[in-house]
Amino acid sequence: MAADDIGAELWALVYHLFHKYRRDPRKAAQELALRTHTEWAAAPNAPPPQTARGVVHSRWYEELRQRYAALLASLRATHQRDIADATEMVSSLYPEGCNVSEYAEALRTSAAVLPCLVPSAMIDHLVHKRGGELHAQGVHELSCNELVFDVIEGLLMRVLTPRQWWCQAAPSIARATRTGIRAAPPTLYIEYERPPGVPRVRRIDLGAVLRPNTPTAQLARRLAATHEALLSESQFQTLLIRCQRLQEQSPLSPPAPAPLPNSAPVPTTTTRALPPPLESSPGPAPIARVGKAQKADLGLLYRDPDAALANVDLNDADEVTLQEFKDVMNEKFKANVVKPGDAGYVYDKRVEVTRPAQSSEWDDDDSD
Repeated sequence: MAADDIGAELWALVYHLFHKYRRDPRKAAQELALRTHTEWAAAPNAPPPQTARGVVHSRWYEELRQRYAALLASLRATHQRDIADATEMVSSLYPEGCNVSEYAEALRTSAAVLPCLVPSAMIDHLVHKRGGELHAQGVHELSCNELVFDVIEGLLMRVLTPRQWWCQAAPSIARATRTGIRAAPPTLYIEYERPPGVPRVRRIDLGAVLRPNTPTAQLARRLAATHEALLSESQFQTLLIRCQRLQEQSPLSPPAPAPLPNSAPVPTTTTRALPPPLESSPGPAPIARVGKAQKADLGLLYRDPDAALANVDLNDADEVTLQEFKDVMNEKFKANVVKPGDAGYVYDKRVEVTRPAQSSEWDDDDSD
């Protein structure tokens, strides 16, 4: 078993689901099949794997492995010129290869000349992985061909591979039939068939992350990333907006809990969309003191974005909170950008800078 057979991203999903449902591996297998649009076996009664490592003995694994290999072959054919240019560039930079001690710097230098942006985390991951392998093998030098292979396969091809590639060019194995919503607590219900004729219901508890004034674009995008086999991003956003309207209409009297009337009991799966924010109940917004940074408050961001962004310190924020703040900042920036054609747009605007009231030695140029 290697990460190259179905890709590191898919293996991460496999281990995540089998860890999440470690008490019931059957649920992990069902969820994995739903998310990857691929059933486990042709025979309906074939037993699913019980562990993450056990997936390699299934038809699911063979099909995903073949699809991943076909995807890589297609990417190589499409980006043949980019691969050739990168190979030539790396070979010219390191014709003799490099020492293991120079490996990290060689990767970063090579990544800088690639035709696409390589995340630093991806480079660090490859350095850590290959560094451990080379150390275990007692290797002290890499040839030019080995370095080129690592740059092309470990960096360029990984960047070119689409996120959640297993969802592309493969129809979903489930069909959504109806949807329902509940305002208090905010919950989405999706009725779907899998296999055809067998109804199921998925309940998505939104907890405290959805309120009448919560931005829905980012939340819908994240829901679609997990449940795209059932609904699209636009469909999720429509449901979220409808749920917010119900919250505004009856904030104190929650509607009836049955979202799908006149339907027989069906199996239900429950998922929590996102971790709850730091404050789950509305309250008076804290006032940011001038000159003193305030901690990132996700609950305040949903209630009053301007107050939450005022002098905020994101150094200690977790990944989810940081991304939410970045998304809101980007939206505000785009809303304030003056583009050509907008009122007040001036091409090549120049401003006359007044003379300073006093001298500033820090910006004086020193000449020897």
